[in-house]
Amino acid sequence: MGFLHLNDMANPQKENGYTMIANELVEAMARHDFGYSKGQIFFAIIRLTYGWHKKEDKISISQICTLTNLSKRTVIYTLQNLEAQKKLIIVRTSKNREKQINNISIQKDYDQWNDNSFALPYLKLKEQAKIRSAKEYKPMVVVQKNTELVVQNKDKNINSFAHTKETIPKKQYTKETNIASKDADKRNFHLEIQELFDYFKSEFAKKITAEEKPTFSWGRCEKQAKEFLKESTLEKMKKMIDAYFDSNDKFYKENYWSLQLFLSANTIHKLKIKTKI
Repeated sequence: MGFLHLNDMANPQKENGYTMIANELVEAMARHDFGYSKGQIFFAIIRLTYGWHKKEDKISISQICTLTNLSKRTVIYTLQNLEAQKKLIIVRTSKNREKQINNISIQKDYDQWNDNSFALPYLKLKEQAKIRSAKEYKPMVVVQKNTELVVQNKDKNINSFAHTKETIPKKQYTKETNIASKDADKRNFHLEIQELFDYFKSEFAKKITAEEKPTFSWGRCEKQAKEFLKESTLEKMKKMIDAYFDSNDKFYKENYWSLQLFLSANTIHKLKIKTKI
């Protein structure tokens, strides 16, 4: 058995450098939604500005990608969203036709922050993903050919050998399961989860009074939300959210109708029965 030596462990020390940030700003961050990549990039900007004792700086996309390990596409969309939510101030200047320099700073006036605003390119992408997920897939017919089971596409007339009933597990042999599996391959779950959480948040605001509002932990719930979306659809999950907040269940109320409780297997099972989904 190997032993873990202290020298092999991360051991950050204040003496090696630290970032000065006002407690009031940290508390404001705790009250706002910085889920997904937004939190990573916001902290990266803090490190690249306040970490160098600057209020603003010229920061490239590649710098943020290196610091966060996020893709260039994700960084660009997230920066646009943080700007639309008035959490960052970005001044763009073009050095030439191909290069653009971003002068970025933190919006210290946190009263202007708006978690529900999104940049236009992101909203367009979100709408495109919704349209794609709503499309119906081409009908498939099963025919018997030379004692082998063949799946034939009506439109393209493409044949492919398929499993027989004896060689495929029962769980996968139903029509609904097969369609759900194909749908899952083509759906953009990142955007669906974002829309599901936005819908939950809006319904939550209607149900809960200002004094009762707890802190949301969106990041912890992404995995559970994705698993339930794989087995269902966004619209069905929204119906379950409606049923969840319409319920007079004492346990839900005691837990302030939390997102974590909604995404538990037991709650989803109850809501499926209630909504007949």
